[in-house]
Amino acid sequence: MIETTKDYLELEARHGTGAYHPRGVTLVRGSGATVWDDAGRSYLDCTAAYGIASLGHCHPAIVEAIRAQAGELI
Repeated sequence: MIETTKDYLELEARHGTGAYHPRGVTLVRGSGATVWDDAGRSYLDCTAAYGIASLGHCHPAIVEAIRAQAGELI
């Protein structure tokens, strides 16, 4: 079972592509520009990865749009 950053890093080592260097932190939730790790520490997300840079984490309108689409397509 995956519960800690160590667990995720071991999983990544076994199955990852190696395209990204492991960060040594496991982010478990986000809101706006803030993310939290599995130890409860908060971080300001200053990365420009994927769509989060312009959308933020867990914007209610985006979450609802994804839920609606999942209800139609899955």
